[in-house]
Amino acid sequence: MLLIDNTFMVSILFCRLERKGGAPKYWRVDPFPAERDYIGLVCTLNERHDKVLDYYVFPKTDMWKSYRSRRNDPILRSIVRLDHLSDF
Repeated sequence: MLLIDNTFMVSILFCRLERKGGAPKYWRVDPFPAERDYIGLVCTLNERHDKVLDYYVFPKTDMWKSYRSRRNDPILRSIVRLDHLSDF
């Protein structure tokens, strides 16, 4: 969690790229229950989990307990994607 300008809280979620069985790869988004009402900065990671690929800003992450997202996911296409963290 980050407090920005003493004004609002942001929950930062680092999402690992996973694969179960023969299914396509996906990012698992698991917001902490206490942080679901805050703005979410969702950061998708590469396969080695050592680099952020994309940044997405969710108004809230209270819509799910856990979510599996793929590259062309409709939810990711419907929210703000940042090209760089500095754009936040």
